Amino acid sequence: MTEQVLRPGLAARVIFFVLAVALLAMSVVSLFFNPVLGVIGVLIFGFATFNASFRLWHPHSYATELTDHGFRVYNALGRLVHDVAWAEIAHLTVFNGNGLRGPGSSLFLAWRCEPRRPGHGRQPWARGGRNAMGEEIDGALPSSYLGIDRMLTLFKQRAGAARASDADRSRPVIDVPLERF
Repeated sequence: MTEQVLRPGLAARVIFFVLAVALLAMSVVSLFFNPVLGVIGVLIFGFATFNASFRLWHPHSYATELTDHGFRVYNALGRLVHDVAWAEIAHLTVFNGNGLRGPGSSLFLAWRCEPRRPGHGRQPWARGGRNAMGEEIDGALPSSYLGIDRMLTLFKQRAGAARASDADRSRPVIDVPLERF
């Protein structure tokens, strides 16, 4: 197995960047007609443009690195949020996250570790919590990358292989029925 780096789709990142820049430009123009609303727009869409720039050009922004040992998940600024070993994964499930179609419009892969290891951050995918089905999770991927079915299969295979090679552990093999989704 070699290291594999997954990044969010380029189309969504470009759309977010173009919209942020266009709205920032309109806010700058509105400074001349209504300074109060123009300043508010510049602040809001300036932040959105800054965030969109990181998402588009930073190599670790919302990236997930898959290795032989486990996987690492990064946030928007490229900081490490999760570093999970394959052998620590006890359960795989899905998490409803926000997509371009609105809040809760995308499904992302989520996990629970044994021992429990929630991540750090303000977003639910980073700090863990409960998904829409009421299952406790320690974290979720920030993007579906390859699609939820392929990601569930990929993570199930790698976690199962790590479990099989670790004969000292007595935990059951992960069983996630895909037809449930």
